[in-house]
Amino acid sequence: MHNLIIIPARGGSVGIKNKNLKLLNKKPLVCHALDLAFKISGKNSIVLSTDSKKIIKVCKKYKNIIIPFIRPKKLSSNSAKISDVIIHLINFFKKKKKFFDYLILLEPTCPFRNFKEINSIISDVIKKKILSAFTVSDIWHHPNEYITINDKKIFFLGKKKQSNRQHYQKTYFINGALYIINSKFFLKKKNFINVNSSIYKLPPHTMIDIDEPLHLNIARLFYKNYRKIKKKKFIRLI
Repeated sequence: MHNLIIIPARGGSVGIKNKNLKLLNKKPLVCHALDLAFKISGKNSIVLSTDSKKIIKVCKKYKNIIIPFIRPKKLSSNSAKISDVIIHLINFFKKKKKFFDYLILLEPTCPFRNFKEINSIISDVIKKKILSAFTVSDIWHHPNEYITINDKKIFFLGKKKQSNRQHYQKTYFINGALYIINSKFFLKKKNFINVNSSIYKLPPHTMIDIDEPLHLNIARLFYKNYRKIKKKKFIRLI
């Protein structure tokens, strides 16, 4: 069993400039992801996919990390799909006659995942031969409390506004902590998430996904107390 762990870290970002290099506890976000990757059990190859020379320079200190190329511009724009980035990587390794059983995606913007939980989920997926899985967390706000405005008219995003939260349909946030998929199945579906995917629920703090300056400030404040939080075992929902 040989798996490919992918750290996607492009240089551009709409919400935060050089987001993947922003510091959390004096360490760039991309390095938090790499530190986790090296703790994952089994035979793994770890690859960094980036278009940024600055990110490459920061990550070169890690031994045994694969930085095969600078990601092409067409795969580094705001509209580029991560599935296309992965297919591009797979085709690169295919030419080198390197094949992998599972693809594991770790986004740098989700720094509060616990490596023991992530490791256990990956082991569970492989042991049970699950084709595809990803992680979620409980949401802080429910979509029923959201509105949109069209032609100066208010529309609730839920089917109807309900006053009591206990009546809301259970909803989860895809937190980006982990995506894992059988490589052959990925090439068939061209996506990490599909109707066949299993879902694992992580603790609420894994919802901190850094895309805006406010998220980064929250993460920096939260980090001081993160190590004091009792780590709970993941829950497989489906």
